[in-house]
Amino acid sequence: MSKLVVGLGSEMRGDDGAGPAVARRVAARLTAGGVHVVVPADPLDLLDLWDGVELAVLIDAVRGGPAVGALCVLEPERADLRVWRDAASTHEMDVRTVLHLARALGRGPLRAVVVGIAGEDFRPGAGLSQPVQHALDAAAQAVLRLLGAA
Repeated sequence: MSKLVVGLGSEMRGDDGAGPAVARRVAARLTAGGVHVVVPADPLDLLDLWDGVELAVLIDAVRGGPAVGALCVLEPERADLRVWRDAASTHEMDVRTVLHLARALGRGPLRAVVVGIAGEDFRPGAGLSQPVQHALDAAAQAVLRLLGAA
């Protein structure tokens, strides 16, 4: 497996379900092999999933950002998380922390890229907000471009 697509988030918490929704769209559009699409229960599951992978593309909802539904494509190890200074992951342990832990353990992907979608409603039981729903296809296209499959 050389490429991994990871849909992070809980579909039971409103806009937090954006990651899994985009991952399903990407899986439906992939035509070539060599790409594994997963929706882990916890970001720490990444430690086993992405070890030795050439490229890991992680899709996640974030709090904050320029506008609800806005996309941001960034590489967490290159410190461009400052693009969304007020943005924060909706998980206890964010992707950057898990990536640093993986590196400290001598594990992880060769390259990791995050496709973030700014959300607004993370209440339990809520569905995706309208702006986030409208961003799903654009996010899937961004992931496919990163994979070289668009």
